[in-house]
Amino acid sequence: MDWERSRRAVPRFEWRDSVGSTNDVLREAVTGADASGWPHGATVVTDDQTRGRGRLGRTWLAPTGKTLAISVLIRPSELGGAALPPDALGWLPLLAGAAM
Repeated sequence: MDWERSRRAVPRFEWRDSVGSTNDVLREAVTGADASGWPHGATVVTDDQTRGRGRLGRTWLAPTGKTLAISVLIRPSELGGAALPPDALGWLPLLAGAAM
């Protein structure tokens, strides 16, 4: 897949054929030597996530090629304006899911 429109919409778009967890990919990226290369809004996408985790650490599986697993890096300090309180950030996954 080309993902041309998605690549234009975010500052960094990474398609991975298979990952354990898209969240783990982002977590490792922002703590590694290339952390500055992962700006606010950077996105990791796959259709084969082998170690997905949900709320309360629950695991889940999805058939390869039937779903998309997406993680977006949110840097609250780069949102502009007033910072969101930490308890407001919990709404972001719900809003993103509704938007999809």
